[in-house]
Amino acid sequence: AKKQAESAEAEPAAAAAGPGPGPSPQPEAQASKPGGDDVIDVEFEAKD
Repeated sequence: AKKQAESAEAEPAAAAAGPGPGPSPQPEAQASKPGGDDVIDVEFEAKD
């Protein structure tokens, strides 16, 4: 939620990082995966 403003620039970043668990409503979650700064968002989004 705090990175919602970044989602616009995080979308291409997420695509570059690789396909997420589908069309994610929070693309910044995938983008933060390699960074790991939004671990909570990543866990919430990428529940494999």
